[in-house]
Amino acid sequence: WLCGGLAVDLLTGRGVRPHRDVDIFAEADAFASISEAMEKHGWSHDRDWRVENATTFANDEVSVDVCLVDVSTDGKVKILGGRQGGEWPGGMLDRHAIPFDGGVCQTLTAENLVRMKTTAIEHLMWRMYRIKDIVDLERLRQIIDGEREPLPIE
Repeated sequence: WLCGGLAVDLLTGRGVRPHRDVDIFAEADAFASISEAMEKHGWSHDRDWRVENATTFANDEVSVDVCLVDVSTDGKVKILGGRQGGEWPGGMLDRHAIPFDGGVCQTLTAENLVRMKTTAIEHLMWRMYRIKDIVDLERLRQIIDGEREPLPIE
């Protein structure tokens, strides 16, 4: 699942700023294959978060932050790595598939992107809103409030 600023851009249908990273959640059993595929295509481990089941890959232009999750049969999400560890409510990783570059990209829903961003800001990571977060939250709330249509689900 794509879950950072690029997810907001895809969901709202337009970018408003350049991005230095790509944030994704992936199911825990995919970690080894993700690492192998990234390394095979020239990506290197950029930094060690010192947390199991989370890593950053980088090339010369961008980094990809991968945080692994476990989804229970009732839909509850346990974040296994990164700075956002812990259990999240059921449905947090409901899928929203967006057409992209001849394929489909799985993102979080607008509602869940808001939940993720506000939880991270208020409780876990920065404890303050950055301008880019305020802009992203406003764009997502426009979708939630019906003022803007999200890109279609395929």
